Amino acid sequence: MGNACGYAVFRWDKRGTGKSGSGGFGSTTEDALRAYQTAIEQPNLDLSHVVILAQNESSLLLAENFAQFNAISPIHGVILTGNMVNAQHITTMKTPIHIVQGEHDIHTSTTYASEVVHVHQSMFDVRSSFYIAENANRRLRDVDTQEFHTGARQSIRDWLESL
Repeated sequence: MGNACGYAVFRWDKRGTGKSGSGGFGSTTEDALRAYQTAIEQPNLDLSHVVILAQNESSLLLAENFAQFNAISPIHGVILTGNMVNAQHITTMKTPIHIVQGEHDIHTSTTYASEVVHVHQSMFDVRSSFYIAENANRRLRDVDTQEFHTGARQSIRDWLESL
């Protein structure tokens, strides 16, 4: 989706998961900050349009360390999927946000989408929005087809194109 909207996409593989292999020394936060630093150092990037998409627990990591990420390179927008950031955490993220959450997420859309957006809009003069993907699970997969939810994909694409 990001590539189709003209964004370079850099995906971080958390230590101990996927192709990164076993854990080791260091912290997840340090790894994420180093990965962000590496991503923004790539040639030919427009650093005035940096967007971070954080999924599940990474949404909390980003909210708790937003100032550190933003100090490395200013963040133009944040997309939170499988969001775990609540109204209390959102106070750190002074940038446009878009929350995409499945209807069948383990967290209620009231607390982790609509309430967060309401608080964010009342605090900052930036655009905040959310989308609830009907019949989708926490990973934004359609419950029936197990494909990435079409509406969630379109919501993210529309939001990126509007920045």
